Amino acid sequence: MANEDVTDRLTSLEVIRRFRAHDYTLDDFVASRRERHPGREMMVFEGRSWSWQQVEETVQRMAFQLRADGVQAGDRIVVMGRNSPWHLLLLLAAARVGSIFVPINPQFKLEEVAYVVGHCRPAMLLTDVEAMPVAREALSQAGVSAVLHEMGEGWARAGQALPASRGDAEATCIIIYTSGTTGFPKGVMHSQQSLICAGEAFVERLHLQPEDRLLLILPMFHINAMFYSVAGALAAGATLLVEQRFSASTFWQRVQALRATQVNIIEAVAAILLNRPASEFIPGHTLRKIYGLRQAMMAPFRERFGVPVLVGGYAMTEIPGCSVPRCRVRCPPTAWGCSAATPIPVVPGPNAASSTTTDVM
Repeated sequence: MANEDVTDRLTSLEVIRRFRAHDYTLDDFVASRRERHPGREMMVFEGRSWSWQQVEETVQRMAFQLRADGVQAGDRIVVMGRNSPWHLLLLLAAARVGSIFVPINPQFKLEEVAYVVGHCRPAMLLTDVEAMPVAREALSQAGVSAVLHEMGEGWARAGQALPASRGDAEATCIIIYTSGTTGFPKGVMHSQQSLICAGEAFVERLHLQPEDRLLLILPMFHINAMFYSVAGALAAGATLLVEQRFSASTFWQRVQALRATQVNIIEAVAAILLNRPASEFIPGHTLRKIYGLRQAMMAPFRERFGVPVLVGGYAMTEIPGCSVPRCRVRCPPTAWGCSAATPIPVVPGPNAASSTTTDVM
């Protein structure tokens, strides 16, 4: 069993109830956090910081540009790029106009990109400059006519402010493609409410506090990064520290420089860190909580790095964070784990955490 973090001053429910009730749309959810501390740091990327209010101003302009480019409610917006603040900003802007955010692997080969865009048929595709030729050719091969933009500051500054539009909590806001190990990838559709509930459940799972600083090193086209790190930071009113990619050699330097208190990893990342030279580790670091370790790796990880709270879990793209092993909660001795739930006693609506795997055409 992982050690409890005695510095957690608020229960999970107290963290959530610091903010006013919201209607489970992303607009109202984020607004409930922004209204409490508009000038507080919400996101950090490569030395640049965004406050909650600055995020709102950027989202307004991006939503206006989406509308100007002809993006309508229900349209898909494919994002093919390395981790960046634009992933979060585009997710929120898309939700504001009722369109759907579709992040995909920037390392996809041409035929993989062509399959995905042919399957979801986006109205817009945004990509890193390096992937622009592949994106253009993939649209052509798939016979899809979409607005093609390079991600970055120039595009985000275009347009004027678009008034908030809270939309529909049960409307699809994000599609995550599965790995497709036994066939073609499937597009898993999640509603705004599903994403928000996953974030609130992650507050419970990690006992997140508003002062936590969540280091994001996993790819933002994956359920872990978007539904735990991103949604969890939003739910707790915490700060999201976006890293373009995971670097084993500089991991502890980044933890120290960013004063990170929490990070999500996978077993492969844990194994790499355990095998890195001891000289790279920085004693006295600020990291207090890690999600994503299997039980067998917890003891050596705690002994080597001194992180007090280590939590594992089980999920699928269709069911994010569905269960938690016996690391923070009491379960029957024969149980693998317990159901992971939101700390909210009653979540409104019949489909609080629903998702659908379907042909998104």
